[in-house]
Amino acid sequence: MLQVLLKNCVSLTVGEGSSTITTRFGSDAIVRAASLHRFIDAAREALQSDNADVVLKVEDIEFLSGHDLETFLEKHRLDAATGEVEQ
Repeated sequence: MLQVLLKNCVSLTVGEGSSTITTRFGSDAIVRAASLHRFIDAAREALQSDNADVVLKVEDIEFLSGHDLETFLEKHRLDAATGEVEQ
């Protein structure tokens, strides 16, 4: 299982238009990806929409291993530019 910590999460929005649930996290909050998944599932259930759009704004993502970072990048078809990754 991919291990990810989200730091400096700004906001999470589920749904759109008048059917939206939004939450904000404080700048010191560290959120585990599994907790975020549970929040998204609960919001979608409340909105009665299993496929409601999700928008997450985050400043820092911490992977517990380099392998987890590589898996994330491959899964989402992303490239990390030189200088974007710190160890």
